[in-house]
Amino acid sequence: MANTYHQIYLQTVFAVKYRAAVIEKDWRPKLFGVIGNLIFLSVAYTPG
Repeated sequence: MANTYHQIYLQTVFAVKYRAAVIEKDWRPKLFGVIGNLIFLSVAYTPG
């Protein structure tokens, strides 16, 4: 088993109690930018 390969998939769901809109419109683009950047960096990073 020299070439064993493992892969993990993670799924994150954002939901709030009673589906109330709690993300303010003025900082929503910044929040989505940070989340998108984290996703990009996790996909772009290749150890080795």
